[in-house]
Amino acid sequence: MTEQVWKGFSDHFKELFRGLSYTNDYSDVTLVSEDLQEFRAHKAVLSSCSRTLRKILKTETERCQSPYQSPF
Repeated sequence: MTEQVWKGFSDHFKELFRGLSYTNDYSDVTLVSEDLQEFRAHKAVLSSCSRTLRKILKTETERCQSPYQSPF
């Protein structure tokens, strides 16, 4: 079995994450500050930057999922 290799994937992936951190495109979570200011964010970006946020987001996602709930 041969493995296909995408040359430059690592650089592409880094650039993709960098771009996501500066845009609300495809954001999937809203953070709310104490003064009720809202910030749209990406779970994948937050999870990759903080173990604490990863745990909170994973727990909350599992808690909110049900067989009848659609993400759209």
